[in-house]
Amino acid sequence: MSAYLAEHLPHLQSLHRQLALGEEALASDQSRIEAAIKAAVSTLLREREAEVDAWKDAIAGEKRKVTCLARALGQRGRDVVAVSRRDSFEAETLPSQHKKLVEQNEELEKVYRERLQHIERQQAMLDRLAALLGSPFEPSKPLQHVASSSASVPPPVPTDGRRGSGLVGGKRGSSSGLPKSASGAALATVAAENAEVWLDVAEEVSEAIEAAVTEALEERATRLQDLQQKFLDLRTLHFELGLPPVPLSQPHHFPIHLLPSRVTEETPGAHASYEKLLSRVISERPAGAQEDDEAEVELVALEGVEPEVGLVNWTEEILGLWDKERDGRESRIQELFNQLEPIWLRLEIEQDQIDLFVQMNMGCSETTIKAYEVELERCLELRRSSLSSFIVGARKEIEMLWAELMMSDDEKSDFGAFINDDYSEELLKEHEEEAERLRAEIESKATLLPKVRDWHALVADEEELERSASDPNRFSRRGGALLREEKLRKRVAVLKPKIEAELLSVLPAWEEANGRPFMVQGYRVVDRIQDAIDAKEAAKEAKKRVKQGLGPGPAVALQPARTVVRPTPAASSRSHPASTLRKREAPTPTPLAGYGTGSKRQKACQPPSAMSSVKQSSSRIPDRTAQTHTHISSLTRIRNRDPSSSPTLACALPRPGARTASNPPAMTSITQLQSRLPSWSHPQGNHGGIVLPKLSGLAKADGRRPRRESFKPRKSVAGGLLAARAVGAPSWAGIEEEEDVFE
Repeated sequence: MSAYLAEHLPHLQSLHRQLALGEEALASDQSRIEAAIKAAVSTLLREREAEVDAWKDAIAGEKRKVTCLARALGQRGRDVVAVSRRDSFEAETLPSQHKKLVEQNEELEKVYRERLQHIERQQAMLDRLAALLGSPFEPSKPLQHVASSSASVPPPVPTDGRRGSGLVGGKRGSSSGLPKSASGAALATVAAENAEVWLDVAEEVSEAIEAAVTEALEERATRLQDLQQKFLDLRTLHFELGLPPVPLSQPHHFPIHLLPSRVTEETPGAHASYEKLLSRVISERPAGAQEDDEAEVELVALEGVEPEVGLVNWTEEILGLWDKERDGRESRIQELFNQLEPIWLRLEIEQDQIDLFVQMNMGCSETTIKAYEVELERCLELRRSSLSSFIVGARKEIEMLWAELMMSDDEKSDFGAFINDDYSEELLKEHEEEAERLRAEIESKATLLPKVRDWHALVADEEELERSASDPNRFSRRGGALLREEKLRKRVAVLKPKIEAELLSVLPAWEEANGRPFMVQGYRVVDRIQDAIDAKEAAKEAKKRVKQGLGPGPAVALQPARTVVRPTPAASSRSHPASTLRKREAPTPTPLAGYGTGSKRQKACQPPSAMSSVKQSSSRIPDRTAQTHTHISSLTRIRNRDPSSSPTLACALPRPGARTASNPPAMTSITQLQSRLPSWSHPQGNHGGIVLPKLSGLAKADGRRPRRESFKPRKSVAGGLLAARAVGAPSWAGIEEEEDVFE
């Protein structure tokens, strides 16, 4: 500029001299030149400053966008911002800064779009699942806006189906770099177009929606599994109940009370479609298929069926109706069986024939009920024609029940009809009522009587040990006898206090519940146990005082000791011939079952045959055999056995007038009965859940259920005990010997 002026100012001066202008004109021209230069420089500076400001505004806009995206993306965006702050590029030119910010925004925006699309898919799935599953599952909530640093309140997001854009109006700002020659107005326009509103798609939001979807999918899988299990249960019940085909049209012969009322259906025709679905499920079962075959079978009819609320409620309702019908029929069959059981027992029917009858009449169909009713009517007719033999059989049963209850002679004499030999229908009824009362008594005492017998056995062992301790010849026995005696002493010392404590805790509760004392052999068991404990404590105190050189302690009034007679497994049963005409003057005494003597004490798992090889000892203590363990074990198995698997009694009884021996000639043989068996059989198999086709992360569990078998009536505890006595087996089991007692 100075060179240019230095070159042209002399020329200007020469022109002034030629024009004869004064110094004022030259000064004026120079002032004009200076003003023009200043104006041009100022104009250029303002333009450049405006351009710089525009770049800065654009950079600020990109920074705001980065900040908003960082907030929208959560931790991922915060990490990007942290890296940007660490690698600051403030020293670079404005276009370079703008370019890097644009690239950074493009990277974040790509992540934002991908995450937003994922969240929208999850929201759509959650909405569908919420509509399918109903309460408590709810549709997804709209995503929240990310607060912008330039506005306190963000504008609303449009609802015209462009939620995926994440921008107001569905527009997305230009992310291209600004041209270096862009004017300030152009830069301002681009910055305005970049003003956007972002939705919160942070990791927490995405994880929350995914968790809700996962929970809904798991619930759907569980409901699908439960729905399949319910349809399997309905198919099994349909077979068990012997129902006709599910109706597909009107009119039909299906019991109307076993179908849900169509008044409750949410939409017209819903129940009809559900019934068609159930019909397809039932028709899938092949003829004669066992329940075990269904353990791993998938129901083809349920493919594509969703567990909608209406279908689930309908299956629950119809399953409840069928379960109620099954329970009523099973109660009826059990009632008939309870009437047949004592009659079968008194007729001494062979167990094989009895079991075959039950096997042929499993389930709870109307046909099964009819078979039991016909059998009961035949038995009652036989009972009426064989009155004397039934009374004799009832007396045998009563004697065995007396022995099981360990009743005293005074208690037995309360039943005066036992010595009445004028046979009549009324006398038989009295005997049956007494037998039923005794059966109920055994049922109520089933868990207590074995422990009382165990206590008697231990008391007898303790008395034997005391007598043996005072025997001067005890040390002349063989070493094995002394060793067995010591083991028995340890056993009594360990088990007797344990059983006493248990009886003292459970017997008062039984007495309070029944309103009467727990009597055995004519005395109250609690009093006898407490007296024995007090007597033992008094004896210990007396020995202690003697050792200390003190006088005898104060006398304690105790009941006189009573020798405990140990009951035998097989009670004696006395037959009463029908020809007896005179009345007995007193009831026939029934000896209490004494614990048999044999070889070494038998354990729970040791078979009786294993005891025969043990040599008997001359001492009573090591040779005493505790046979009550098998008694307790058998009772426990009977009590804990599932009703569907209990051994039951059944028979094909002879017509009236036939002989009632143990194997009547008129009774149908097993071979004949087997030849009449139909080719099909009732199912006895798994009633558990069916694993659905594998769905990713859906099922909470495999849904297995316990195996379900066709119904069989439950045998009573007293019936099991009497059956065991009838075959000569011990009806009660003794105490389980603990191995550590003998070590």
